[in-house]
Amino acid sequence: MNTATNDLVFRPFYLVERLTGELGVSVSYAYEDLVFLEHSDVLLQFDQVEQDTLRFYINSYLESSAVEIVRDRWLQAALMHQVKLVFCGSFSVEQTFGKEEINITFN
Repeated sequence: MNTATNDLVFRPFYLVERLTGELGVSVSYAYEDLVFLEHSDVLLQFDQVEQDTLRFYINSYLESSAVEIVRDRWLQAALMHQVKLVFCGSFSVEQTFGKEEINITFN
């Protein structure tokens, strides 16, 4: 009998739900350790070491004046809902020409 082991990794999605509920933002797509949110202003990533921590990135297309506002809003929501949120910088997304895939660059 051949049994395959599933390499399922627990992701505490309830942490994302606490923040998105507070901020009125919807999840667009979750893949592996990344959570894409509507309008793509913010990208959340589950931390590989600390399960109760979310890393977050702000899209590089946002104007610098908006980055501080967005960052502070998310950090305030995290404090209110006891979520460990670590700001890790910015990200950018590019569609791969002729394919249904994207490239994400973390800055």
